[in-house]
Amino acid sequence: MARFEHGVPDLVLLEDISEEAILDTLRKRFKADKVYSNIGSVLVAVNPFKRINIYGDEQIRDYHGSPLYELEPHVFAVGDEAYREMKNRLQDQCVVISGESGAGKTVSAKFVMQYVAQVSGRSDHGHRVKDQLLNSNPVLEAWGNAKTNRNDNSSRFGKYMDMQFDFKADPIGGHITNYLLEKGRVVLQEKGERNFHIFYFLLAGAPDGMLGELLIKGTTAEDYACLRKGESIKVGTLDDKALYKEMYEGMKVVGFSEADALGYFKYAAAIMHLSNVVFEPVDDHHCTVKRDGAALSSAAALLQVEEAALVEALTNRTLTTREGNVQSPLNAEQARYSRDALCKNIYSRTFDDIIRKVNEFVNCPEKDRRNVIGVLDIYGFEIFEKNSFEQFCINFCNEKLQQLFIELTLKREQEEYQREGLQWVEIDYFNNGVICSLIEQAPGGIISLLDEQCLMQADDDRQFLAKLVSSHTSHAHFEVGKMGGSSKFTLKHYAGDVEYDSEGFIDKNKDTLFKDLARLMFGSQSDTSRRLFPEGGLSDAELMKRPVTAATQFKKQVNELAATLMTKEPHYIRCIKSNDEKRAGTFADDICKHQVRYLGLLENVRVRRAGFCFRQKYTVFLDRYKTLCPDTWPQWGPPEKWANTDNEHAKVGVEKLMLHCGFQKGDFELGKSKLFVKDPRSVFRLEDLREGRVQLTTAKVQARFRGWRQKREYQNIRNMTLRVQSNWKRFVFRKRYEKLRRMFIGWLALRYNGDLEKYNLEWMTGEERAMIKELVRQRKASKSLVLAFKRHFIRQTLHRIRDAITTSERSGVVRGQRYAMGKWPTSKVTWMKKTIETLQAMWPLWVAHKYRALLSPEQKWAMDEKLFASELFLGEKSSYPASVPEPFVAGKDKLAEFDPKMARQWASLFPDLDGANDGAGQKQEVLYAMLLVKLNRSDYKPARRIWVLCTSCIYVLDAQLKVKSHIPFEALSSVSVSPHTDNLFVVHIDAKELDKKDKKKGDFLFMAGDHVELITKLAMQYKKVTQFSFKVNFKKEILFNLKGDKQQRIMFEISADVVEQQQKKLKKDLVLVLPKDDENKMAQETENALRKSMKVKKSNGDNEDMGLNEAQLHKFMRDGTLPRGFDFKKQLAENGLGEVGEEGEEED
Repeated sequence: MARFEHGVPDLVLLEDISEEAILDTLRKRFKADKVYSNIGSVLVAVNPFKRINIYGDEQIRDYHGSPLYELEPHVFAVGDEAYREMKNRLQDQCVVISGESGAGKTVSAKFVMQYVAQVSGRSDHGHRVKDQLLNSNPVLEAWGNAKTNRNDNSSRFGKYMDMQFDFKADPIGGHITNYLLEKGRVVLQEKGERNFHIFYFLLAGAPDGMLGELLIKGTTAEDYACLRKGESIKVGTLDDKALYKEMYEGMKVVGFSEADALGYFKYAAAIMHLSNVVFEPVDDHHCTVKRDGAALSSAAALLQVEEAALVEALTNRTLTTREGNVQSPLNAEQARYSRDALCKNIYSRTFDDIIRKVNEFVNCPEKDRRNVIGVLDIYGFEIFEKNSFEQFCINFCNEKLQQLFIELTLKREQEEYQREGLQWVEIDYFNNGVICSLIEQAPGGIISLLDEQCLMQADDDRQFLAKLVSSHTSHAHFEVGKMGGSSKFTLKHYAGDVEYDSEGFIDKNKDTLFKDLARLMFGSQSDTSRRLFPEGGLSDAELMKRPVTAATQFKKQVNELAATLMTKEPHYIRCIKSNDEKRAGTFADDICKHQVRYLGLLENVRVRRAGFCFRQKYTVFLDRYKTLCPDTWPQWGPPEKWANTDNEHAKVGVEKLMLHCGFQKGDFELGKSKLFVKDPRSVFRLEDLREGRVQLTTAKVQARFRGWRQKREYQNIRNMTLRVQSNWKRFVFRKRYEKLRRMFIGWLALRYNGDLEKYNLEWMTGEERAMIKELVRQRKASKSLVLAFKRHFIRQTLHRIRDAITTSERSGVVRGQRYAMGKWPTSKVTWMKKTIETLQAMWPLWVAHKYRALLSPEQKWAMDEKLFASELFLGEKSSYPASVPEPFVAGKDKLAEFDPKMARQWASLFPDLDGANDGAGQKQEVLYAMLLVKLNRSDYKPARRIWVLCTSCIYVLDAQLKVKSHIPFEALSSVSVSPHTDNLFVVHIDAKELDKKDKKKGDFLFMAGDHVELITKLAMQYKKVTQFSFKVNFKKEILFNLKGDKQQRIMFEISADVVEQQQKKLKKDLVLVLPKDDENKMAQETENALRKSMKVKKSNGDNEDMGLNEAQLHKFMRDGTLPRGFDFKKQLAENGLGEVGEEGEEED
């Protein structure tokens, strides 16, 4: 029973059938925001006076196609049931919505129409028709609804709307019928109430231009007598301005033109102006119109009648006698009655014409329509403190509808019992057929007696009451003066006793409009006015006929409505107002209990129960509860096992299921097609069993489903992955192919410069051929532009670089000039950046070139020798830095440094050596001569020798200048030196290239202080003659050859015990012992000597270090770069390289 903790959804399932049980269930469900309940197929709706989120598209989808018992009760379920029944059975349907004012009838009707419109057809015409039908609601509510003390948007008329459908169940049109508009509200409202909405909508929302045409610009509702009588102008729950816009848009959607809308608005404005017309009495029988305002003229202008004619019709009345027409003046009271009658008739006929116009727009020809769904939104039963003619008619209508409901329900129940073969049980209920006859029977009924009294000249309501008393004093449902008062009588309706005040019955039943006013309106210049008042064009004889009274006309409409509903399958919605204060969340027991009584809910439950609280078709029941029995789950056996029909087969399955669940034969009955259950507790037990079984089955199904879903997802992901990979590979290769194809086409365009005749392009598309031409054209154009731009840009950049180069006079600078760059220009262009970087790299080379151009050939040769020495010894020989400051000496001048006497002997004894042949017929020229020490190969004893370097050979002379050895360049193999500070070097000989005399000697061992200079000059000359680089080996242990292909070693030892180089013999090998700090000492002395030689004097007498360190010197030797401020001329002079002459000046 936990599933019904908020009350049973169907009141038929109540164990205790009473008003208190019904009220308690409704209260529980209301507190849980479950405002809908069922009584079988009847829906009970309690107005919550707040928005509940149960009317969206999601709920429409849920209820579409769902049976009533599967989901919670809902107004959408009623709409779905009506639509499905119409579509499947091709039978007309109707939805009857009843309840008192404020119970939510209009909103329920809107929801039904909204649901049917949304689930029906999707054609363009269907959408247009649905929009017209739905948008007609704001129009009708604006003209037919008003604020009352019970409801802020109370319908003051009855409405029956037919939604028309074609054979596809698509909406194709509609038709609206209205009943008994409360036109008396136009001129009089109770305190706290308002007139019809349209008046307030116009004042709040109409644009100024329209208000000007209506002659009400600059006024408010308080300025008009017909709008302020209820003393309620503003309503908190209504936005008059927004509702005017919605109403006006609705009129346009339905089909009203702007002229049509303005015409109807003029009638409303005319009524507002007429209500301000004031009548002043002249005497007891005459009156006149007070003319201190524009009300009369404005009303006449809007009605398009003459002002004088309007005054005449309002203040006089024409009577027709046998002698002829007689003009009778009206006093002030009669004139006000005449004006009010005109206002009421204008409004009611305008409202009828609006509905007629809507029907013209949305109604479809009868030949096209197949079925209809009717929606009846009619006034509910009304019991006020003062009940008059309007309440009498409204309650009569509700009696007829209640009678129809009971008859249809009982008839349906009795037919179902007979159809199912069950015994019918008589049901005790309130039969209101008696009171319906009391009201409508002829002759003798209340309406009939009222019409008879209206035929008399004297309008005496007391005579009418007297006739009622004399005719029905013994009637069980009629009483007189129950609560006192001579003009009152009481009728015992099905909803309770209602006391009516007979005063005004005759006048309201006549609904009199003087023929002067009718003829005035018929004579208007407006065609609409002539159509609204056709009796104005009748003759006096025709007007003498007995008119149809309001009560008789209403009785006819109600009977026609009942006949219409009898031809359709009805669906009922009973609306209940939860409280009179319109307060959300408040459930007033006394008010709701009264409505439960007069809506006949108790009788409805009794009729529906009729011995059985639950009934359902076998197939449906079996489908819902088959999980409770092993024989019926998961599938009930084939029909041929039990009977020849599916119904008999299902019947056997239902019986097995009920017996398996523990029910006895007396707990249920088996009809021909349905199961009937007597006790609601049996239904609850079935539901509890089913809920437990569903939970167990759901768990199993979920487990299976999750496994299946995961497997399917895996397969889908795998398939999609393979597909994506395949498509991606295809896409990548296609793009790669297209790219290669475009690249090849682009290459063709460049290769053949667009000339397609030189290549077979049949495989190429016309578009690609055109692309080649376009590429060539663009390339030529862009290339021209780019080249022009580059030339300009380069020219501008070079100009900036040229302008940045500065020259300045400086004492002692080479040729009086010094080159410097002020600031290198910058550029954001990529290729220009590289150009500037290249220029920056070229700049020092160019400066060095400028300086080198100033040198003489001898100076250049000296520098080349130094550079060559650097390439050979830098980083390899520790004694090399000591040779850097010392300039290399040209020719034979080197001998004078060591032995001037030997130099003179050289000059006197060998004057003809230069130019001598080397024995091979090749002339030799002495390039370099130097005194050195030769070590004996056997015992390493030293001997002075002269080293003579010639053009292509080397001579070794003794002290007597006798040639000891002749070594041609072809015999030279390499030179080996150690990486230490010693002065030993070994000349390796290729013996095959020597003379016979020197062939057996082996390699030469020499020691020379200037061995760097000697080896440098040898290597340079060797490369010049042979075009090969001379090999210089740097080894810590040197092997040399002796005669007979024997080898010995020269080893080097560093010792802190010696202060200078020593040599010793280790067996046959030579060991040179070198001091440990010799290298550091040598480097320091070299640096000091270099710095000493590079000192210059500043003008103020201070010394300034302007010389070169070792790194700067090697940099100059490598790439010709000198440090800024270096006095090149002075250094050359001080180092014996001579003065720089004018011949060294650079050439262009």
